Amino acid sequence: MLDTKFVEEHKARLAEIAKITSNEVAEQAIKVAIEKHTEAVKADNGRQIASFAAQNDEAAHGEIDRDVITKSTRREDVIAFQKWSDDCYILRKILGRKGIDFRSTKKYQQGVRKHQPILKALYTTQVGGIYEWIPTEMSAQVIDAIAMERLVTGLFDTIDMPTPTYTPPTDLSDTEAYLLTEETTDDPTTGIKAGTFVSSSFSLTAKKLGLRFPISEEAVEDSITPILGRINARCVRAVARARENAILNGDITATHQDADVTTAMSYSAQRAWKGLRKHALANSLTVSFANNIPSDAYLMQVQLKMGKYGVNPKQQALILGMRAYIGARQNITAIRTADQWGGTDSAFRTGAFAVWGGVPVIVSELMKENLNASGVYDLTTQAYGSVLLVNRSAWVNGERRKITLKSTVNDMDQQKVICTWRGDFASIYGSAATSCALGYYVKVS
Repeated sequence: MLDTKFVEEHKARLAEIAKITSNEVAEQAIKVAIEKHTEAVKADNGRQIASFAAQNDEAAHGEIDRDVITKSTRREDVIAFQKWSDDCYILRKILGRKGIDFRSTKKYQQGVRKHQPILKALYTTQVGGIYEWIPTEMSAQVIDAIAMERLVTGLFDTIDMPTPTYTPPTDLSDTEAYLLTEETTDDPTTGIKAGTFVSSSFSLTAKKLGLRFPISEEAVEDSITPILGRINARCVRAVARARENAILNGDITATHQDADVTTAMSYSAQRAWKGLRKHALANSLTVSFANNIPSDAYLMQVQLKMGKYGVNPKQQALILGMRAYIGARQNITAIRTADQWGGTDSAFRTGAFAVWGGVPVIVSELMKENLNASGVYDLTTQAYGSVLLVNRSAWVNGERRKITLKSTVNDMDQQKVICTWRGDFASIYGSAATSCALGYYVKVS
């Protein structure tokens, strides 16, 4: 803005000039001084505005990371790029079997033009690099979609597995700092007292989950492009459902806890790893609800079974089937839905249907509600449900390989798209930890 003090000073100074020269000369001098000052102010303001705009642009569109494919983001341009990348990955796998270069498709060419800023950032030194870009894996959008598609899977952190069998170190000690006094001598016998470090380890062993589905060999660019989203969604749902089913109902013993998973069903995802319900049953971390719907009293008994793992509600999650959840809503006034606890936005992002005592409530259709009075499926009594309370920080997902696709052709002139994922799920603190507990014999009718 124009500096009025500057103008007044120049008027006073030039008033002296006016005494020895004409008023016209004085007025002209004042006019020139004001114009010069105004131009200087405009230039300075322009520099400030440009700097401010640059800062805002950097905050909104920061530097493109070379891991843009595998990192989750909230930037709309990067999200759009990742979705296009997933479509191109599927095109590459399907059309490659027919000898068609996916880079010749309209989908690829249009995407290259649309996403040039990101592709140029990825290929800063390669001439023509943006036209040579080839997707080699599914993006973070698929990972995020799995977490949203199956909310139980997303409750737990994920560790990347550098080897098929990976043993990350774990500190099991619960140390506490000591009171220290001001030292006046360099005496090692009176120095800082050493704490204890109790190390243990748990192992993650990659299991493979996958499926295949046919696509007509007549599928060409114009017909395959519109269904790329459906192929992607089908892969995501299939892997996500299998992982959640294994997390909730998995059992690796020869005779599965549920009679509907027979010995012949070695292919069932419920045989991938020991799940939460099996962990609780094997360690007697169970509470019978005596054919009653969930109540505060019963849920607190389940929480009590978890010991130190049941103290912090922020680390826990309460998982129910749909009918058990409806019963809990009717019977427990302490269960508050998102609109009641002000967590509407959080509910959309995390999937929590409600909270109980600060613990997020998750509803899963894969929580079996056809169990017997002992909390397992026996082909005879199929009347009861269950509830699981788990400490989320005590369990972890392992991921050796993200969702990948390949394509083969069978004798029926069909392409078979094969979707696979490799990983594991395990208790960080061992097979006997009280890190989850089960409420069984729950009334759901």
